[in-house]
Formats: sequence, C-alpha cells, structure tokens
Amino acid sequence: MGKERYTIRDIAAMANVSRGTVDRVIHNRGTVSEDAAKKVKEVLEKINYEPNLIARSLKAHKDSVIAVVIPEYSEDYYWRQCAYGIRTSEKEFRQFGISLEYFQYSKTQEDYNKKFSEAIDFNPDAVLIAPVYYQDSLELFHRLEKKNIPFNLINTPIEDVSYRTFIGQDYRKSGRVAAQLMNTLVRNEKKILVIHVEQYFENSTHLQEKEQGFKDYLQDKNISQDIEVLTFRDAKELTDLKAILPETAGIFMTTSKTHLVAEHIGDNEDIKVIGYDLIPKNVQYMKEGKINILIHQNPISQGYDGISMLVEHLIYKREVPKVKLLPLDIVISENVDCYL
Repeated sequence: MGKERYTIRDIAAMANVSRGTVDRVIHNRGTVSEDAAKKVKEVLEKINYEPNLIARSLKAHKDSVIAVVIPEYSEDYYWRQCAYGIRTSEKEFRQFGISLEYFQYSKTQEDYNKKFSEAIDFNPDAVLIAPVYYQDSLELFHRLEKKNIPFNLINTPIEDVSYRTFIGQDYRKSGRVAAQLMNTLVRNEKKILVIHVEQYFENSTHLQEKEQGFKDYLQDKNISQDIEVLTFRDAKELTDLKAILPETAGIFMTTSKTHLVAEHIGDNEDIKVIGYDLIPKNVQYMKEGKINILIHQNPISQGYDGISMLVEHLIYKREVPKVKLLPLDIVISENVDCYL
C-alpha cells in the first residue's frame, strides 16, 4: 500500500480491535493480549506505518471541548455506568486534542435547566446530553442550534431538534419485547401492572414509549389481558402496591428501579417481574428469583458512543447516522453473570 494517511480508527477497524488497543500497541503502554497485539502489528506492517504519520494528522486538528450534560451519578449506578463509558472514550481520544467539560444536574427540572444553560454559555465545540425533561429541553436545544453547536442525545430521544445522533434503544420495541416475554410467563386471569416511578413522567417520552409498545403488542396479537398502568412520583408511594398485589400476575417496570418492586413483592414468586438494567440491587433480586427478566440498556455503550460519534464529526468531518440503536439484551438468572 502507498503512504496513505491512516487514523487509529482505521487501523482498529482493519485489525478488528478497539482504538484503545491500537493506541497501547503503537505507544507501547498498558496491557494488550498477545493475539490483539499480533493483529495490530500485522496491520501496521501491511500499511507501512510510520508513527509520525498519525502524529502529523492529529496536529492538523485544533483542540476541541465537548460539554457533557448528564444526571449527577455518584449515587445512581445506571448513570455511573454511562459516565464510565464517557470517561473511557475521553481517555481514548485525549491524544486527538479532545477534552470534556462536565455539567452534572440533580434530578430536578430547575437544576437541569440551569446546567444545560451553563453548558450552552460555555460555548463548547459540541455537546453530549441526556435530556431527561422533554418540554423544558426544546428552548435550550434551539439555543444550541442558533449557535451552530453540534450535539448528540443519549438515553432519551427528542423530536423537533437537529441533533447529530441519538444513541439509545427503540423504546417502543423494548415495550413490545417486554410484553411478549410477559405473555410467556403469565397464563392466568389476574392483571398485569405497568409501573412507572418517575417524578416528571409527563416529560419522560422514553417511558411513555415503553408503555405504548407493551400495550401495542398485546393488542396486535389479540391477547386479552387486564392491564393497569400506575405512575408513582416517588419510590415511597410504592407502599400502595400491597393492596393490589393479590390480584396481580405480572409487573412490567419501565425504569432501572425494578428492585423497588421486588422489595414490595417479598417472597411471592407467583408474580412475574420484568424490568430494566443490571444495577447491583436488580441483579441481587434476580439471583434470588424475585425478578424474572431484565432488559439491558447498555449505558456504558451509550456514553462511549455518544462521545466517539461526536469525535467522528469534529475531527474527521464524517457523516454519522442519525440514530444508533443499541441491542435489546434479554437477561435472565442463567446468563446474568455473563454481563457483569
């Protein structure tokens, strides 16, 4: 091959390894398996790699700052996993002149608006945001658009704004999957509960999509099942469940707070529970038989891909897909350890 300009991303794709692995092999740092190192070295030899080729390519790009607007994650395992993916991507792309500025918000609309506004005023080169509150986001996103600041969305899609890429799942499809799974678990005339635990449910379009998908599947398949939808603003309100549990055959929990439902069910294994995310308490209750199925939402991948796809745009000016849907991994007690 000629002396073309190859990026670390190109080399990683050719060797079928991560970009971090390529970086470690090139700079002889960190730990890399013999097999991975061999693959990278074979590609480097094939393309007549010279270290300063990539270095010169990187120098041609100005340093870029990405603002990251996500929930405060110190006490929230789901968002801590998302932040881990973001930090992993940050370390990998630091050599490209990429740095991140974090704007973490508490779970209130007021603080969300405040931190989002601060991120915009910071005038970053790009923004990665988890937009928890739909209605309150629109005006702020329009401010980003007026400044021509590119942005990616994770976890929650927002319509009517010009984001580069949404990284998450097809939430209506997710609800349909949950309904099909519930239909295999529940075979009696008792009701199924669809439970949301979210202070600002009316702003949480991804939860609404899950609920609608669940209902759509049962309707499309002509499955006659009594469904009751319950929305709790606070976990403390779940004590109201006790009165209706004797009439309940299954519970579909639309958030990662599935463990809260399991706590109220106690030892009643007749009630089947489907929920989301491999947070420690959910995994514990799954192993104890109190949660039957968890749908994994890949928060690490959401965070990592959210940054890496912005880097693709900032550095290489490449076209990126409008939507990147992550797989709907179905986790049960027999395979949960494979994900930990």
